[in-house]
Order: sequence, then C-alpha cells, then structure tokens
Amino acid sequence: MPLVSSKTSRYDDRMHKLDTGAELLATFRTRDQPLVELPADLSFPLILRDTMTWKHPAGGRLFLVFSPEVGLPTGIVFDSNGPSAAQVPQMCSWCHSLAQGNAVSMLTASHGSRRRVGVFVCGDLGCKQRVEEDCNRAGKNVQLAFKALVARIATFATDGLGIDLQHR
Repeated sequence: MPLVSSKTSRYDDRMHKLDTGAELLATFRTRDQPLVELPADLSFPLILRDTMTWKHPAGGRLFLVFSPEVGLPTGIVFDSNGPSAAQVPQMCSWCHSLAQGNAVSMLTASHGSRRRVGVFVCGDLGCKQRVEEDCNRAGKNVQLAFKALVARIATFATDGLGIDLQHR
C-alpha cells in the first residue's frame, strides 16, 4: 500500500484511509478549516472511495470531501444561498439529475477573500446516491459513473476554486 502523504494512505485509484478527524479536516484548505464542523456520529478510520458529504448542524453550510483519481482527498466548504424559487426543471452540473424547485440550487464556495464561485448542483450534495440509483435502474456500471462524477467535482475544484489536488 503506497503512501500518498504522511497522513493519508491510498489503496487504489481513488480510495483513501483517514484515521482521525484531524486528517479529515486537513483535506480542506487552511482558510476553510475553521468553518468545518465534523459530524458528531462520524467514526474512524474512514475509508473515502468517491465522495462524502454532510450538512452543518445549524444549516446554511454543506461540506464535500472527494477522492480524485489523481491527487489527495480534497474538501470543499459550500454556503447554501437558500432554495431556488424556480418551478422549471433544473439539472445538476455534477450528476446531471433533473429536478424541480430547490432540489437543485446554487452553492457557492470561497475562491479567495473577495471572490466566490457558484455551481448549480443537488442542494443536499446527494449526487453520489442519485448516480447510483440511476445506474442501477438503467443497468449501467456504477463505478464508471462515480469516476465521471468525481472528475466533474475535481474540475470545479481546480478550475473554479484554484485548488491544487496534488499538494496541500
């Protein structure tokens, strides 16, 4: 089992083992770490294969940690701008699910101290579950769909937020 960093073990293309809450917190950018509140019911070690999401207990903030095909596990802090008022179907930019109302909404993340970047995605960041359900219904390969989902998330992280997936 090759070592990816001093803190994270990599098992295969996208599977990482996080042994502590501190290691999970380290997946987020330094400036975002004070905003992160880990779920109280989380147990370690944690095996991160594709994505992991959770909501802040008080609401208004969502957290995503994903394991890119190349690079280190990466965390993103999103602010929810509230539900969309649109009653027309909207498509998630990551999992391509169609939904009405607030199921798809714009989530924003900090690019820097004065710039925020938004993306229209599933308002609960439940893309992984939707991809799995869609693949199971259609008889498609779930792992290939997860790989494509993580690639779209990684593109947002690198191109939109300027996150270097190789180094922390």
